Amino acid sequence: MALEIGPRDSLDIGKVLAGAVSAGRARLGDLLIVAVFFLLLPQVLLGFAPGKFPDPEYGFWNFLASLPGMVFDGAAGLILYGALSGGGAEPPAAGAIRGALRRLARIFMVQVVAGVGIVLGLVLLIAPGLFLASVWLVATPLLVIEDTTVAGALRRSLDLSKGSRWRLLAILGIMTLIVVGLAIVFGGVLGVLIATAGPADMQERLIKFIVTPILAVLVRVVTLSVITSTYAELRRIEAGATTRQVAQTFE
Repeated sequence: MALEIGPRDSLDIGKVLAGAVSAGRARLGDLLIVAVFFLLLPQVLLGFAPGKFPDPEYGFWNFLASLPGMVFDGAAGLILYGALSGGGAEPPAAGAIRGALRRLARIFMVQVVAGVGIVLGLVLLIAPGLFLASVWLVATPLLVIEDTTVAGALRRSLDLSKGSRWRLLAILGIMTLIVVGLAIVFGGVLGVLIATAGPADMQERLIKFIVTPILAVLVRVVTLSVITSTYAELRRIEAGATTRQVAQTFE
């Protein structure tokens, strides 16, 4: 008889957020090392790109600057899951970077496939896009941690989401609020300082080379911490369900 997962096996949003905070604090040093090289530096260099958004030429350079961010996504997943898995391996920054680089092509593909699917879903009917965004939320950390294929990561992320999809959607909403809050608070505080920095061209340079890169790092570190913690919690639910299934066969 198939096992029905009861209320105790629901995704606990409180545990997800607490895990994100604890893992982020425990591995902040390694996360920042990876972030400096694969998020901060590319964003600073992007400030030298010709043109402005939405110019096609600027879009090309923005795309190139986003590629190192995928290395950060993979490395951060490995680093954070090590802290969340309770005694699991905790790779240092260098080891996590190597692991992410080995999987970079697959990280790129899974993010492109998921991104296109989500955008199309949002454009067509909105609800399908939100559904795909929730069920594929953990696809990137899943791919790097379990070292699976692109199709395998998307399929397994879908499977892990069963029974928790409304809560995954709530986590997406919480992450959106966090990102907006960071942008308002961080941008507001620095905006006041920049307003006194002098001429308009000086203010523009400060935004391009300081505000935007630092905000990009903050947002990515926070969101990856939440996403990886979500994956760890879904794995815990899966392990608990499997344990009970095995126990039931001997009753």
